[in-house]
Amino acid sequence: MSSSRARMAGFGLVALACSSPSASIQVTTNGDTTVFTADPAVTTIEVDAIDQTGANDGVLLQPTSPQSAASFDLGDPSSSLVASLQLTGKDAAGDAVVFGATPFVELGALDGSTVQLFVQRRHGFATMPGAMTDARTKPLLATVGEALYWVGGSIAGVTNPLNLGGYDLLYLDQFDTQCGTSANATSFALVTLTQQNSDGDYAYAALLDASGAALSYIGLPGCDDATFDGGIAANLPKGLDSWSEVEGGQTVMGDDGTAYVVGASKLDAPSSAILALHPDASVTALASTSRQGAATALAPGGGIFLYGGSAAEGAAEIVESSGEYALRGDYAPDATMGLAAVQFDSKTMLVAGGTNPPLKIDLTCGGGCAAVPFGKGLPMALQSSSLFALGGSAFLIVGDDATGATHAFRLDGGDDVPPEIPLQIPRQGARAIQTSTGAIVIVGGGSATPESYVD
Repeated sequence: MSSSRARMAGFGLVALACSSPSASIQVTTNGDTTVFTADPAVTTIEVDAIDQTGANDGVLLQPTSPQSAASFDLGDPSSSLVASLQLTGKDAAGDAVVFGATPFVELGALDGSTVQLFVQRRHGFATMPGAMTDARTKPLLATVGEALYWVGGSIAGVTNPLNLGGYDLLYLDQFDTQCGTSANATSFALVTLTQQNSDGDYAYAALLDASGAALSYIGLPGCDDATFDGGIAANLPKGLDSWSEVEGGQTVMGDDGTAYVVGASKLDAPSSAILALHPDASVTALASTSRQGAATALAPGGGIFLYGGSAAEGAAEIVESSGEYALRGDYAPDATMGLAAVQFDSKTMLVAGGTNPPLKIDLTCGGGCAAVPFGKGLPMALQSSSLFALGGSAFLIVGDDATGATHAFRLDGGDDVPPEIPLQIPRQGARAIQTSTGAIVIVGGGSATPESYVD
């Protein structure tokens, strides 16, 4: 994929010396001169290579102070190592107060490149370098590897379908090219292919629009029609009567790279259909109980978690990738729509989004089940919300209030009303997504500048 390589003014330039490749890592604060000096000030920094299992491949550098961080020899990491370069800045007490990370990348592939490492104060938002292609509201987001993609949404005064846009999380700027769309998408999935096809595609974007007439595809990175050697079915998969059964549904990504467009999460009508888009380019359909506006997320161990959206069915349900579905426990029905869900731990889900307390749902409960409150409810009900795990039983929820203004709150189960984490830029109808490094990126809502939260 093509990406802008413009260098941004930053904190310092760090030289990456590998056994054969050579690259530069430019540490940037995007012009925020207080990142390292705000109270408590950073006294030491460390850069580590973290592989995809979470293991530390070793401290690459450990300068004595931020002021000495103009240039470093990062040692001799393996050129085949796939890792995220992560910078941690600590204060005099040894607490981490600054953090930044690159996406996971094969270090050998950086030969001759200058890569930016964006760093920010922890527990807050910071504007990121570069820009998106536009400032649309209510975009649909997906991320894969080092790329963040968006489609759909709206721009005041623009009636033509909005292009698929992209932002490179490694080089911290928009892509040089965009992919055209025939209609504004209302559901969006991004699937990495098991192997490159004859069109030269490594991935495909699947889009549904409000017409419900067809499922369209864009091959990536070439923006072609994504024929995939005939692997993607042109017709409805068995078990799906109409694309409208899933159009408007949220997408849940499976551990194996399958994207599930979940009809039960649609707000406009009840549905039991789930569209499964697989990395081998096949398309199948699954089913759940009928729900409307249900919260959905990937369940521990796989499977699609559903909560609420029905006054008739038990509140909690799991749909397995095999197509089997079953209610979990005997949770009473909950007709609430528009909540968000995320994994709490290896056996529990968290559901939140309203002024009632967030709820922990134990998926191993066999009988007499009741949702367990997790702290206090939000000071306002959120619409179109997304819920993200921060680690250590802390979570971030991002959504819009009744006027469309976007808000973010940190949930930690405490006795106080969850604190709002102010955005750097006021936004209307912005959307959020979590990258592979754990950072949560806010996109759109009236600004082309993305911003990031790290906990």
